[in-house]
Amino acid sequence: FGDGATAPYGWADLTGQRETELTIWHADPIHLGIGRESVIIGSLAEDPLSDTEAGALIAAANESLGDAARLSRVGASWFLHAREAWQLEPLPPLAAALGRPFATRGSLSDDELHWNRLHNAVQMTWHAHPVNESREADSRPTAGGLWLHGGGNWKPRPPLPWPALHSDRPELRGAAASAGAEGRVASAPVTQDATEAAAAARRTQ
Repeated sequence: FGDGATAPYGWADLTGQRETELTIWHADPIHLGIGRESVIIGSLAEDPLSDTEAGALIAAANESLGDAARLSRVGASWFLHAREAWQLEPLPPLAAALGRPFATRGSLSDDELHWNRLHNAVQMTWHAHPVNESREADSRPTAGGLWLHGGGNWKPRPPLPWPALHSDRPELRGAAASAGAEGRVASAPVTQDATEAAAAARRTQ
């Protein structure tokens, strides 16, 4: 992923749809905890949103986003479809940011200011949402915002030297498919053709 775009390939793998027009981002819901001197990025993985909770929060977020973007979910994966190709500061996957302060920068581009306004609207909507009020009353982590990363459009990728890629990450399976290979779950059996192709690739290195 030299261009950093992982979301369109995850979306393609999970839905079978290759989005070449709208920019697709991973939009992971996050919990924002209060640290001693900063707001800390947290995950909802240990107490995930139920289907009903996620659906209600997504519907509320889409009302706040208006025509600028649309939030959707496929299983446990959340995506944001943006009508404009925003140029945002690249952020790492959520797993690499957990436990770190939620950093703010003084100088922002027009696209970053636009996303900040949209994100603030979503955060305000969620703050007073019954889903979060109920979770807070039960001492459960609330959904405080979205972690946007891996945005881009689907495009073909350079061919791979093997016929299949095994992974439990949808974005890797989707990228393999865009390169003419087959994306398979990690537990899928390795075929003889794949074994021979991998051996041939090693011999050419």
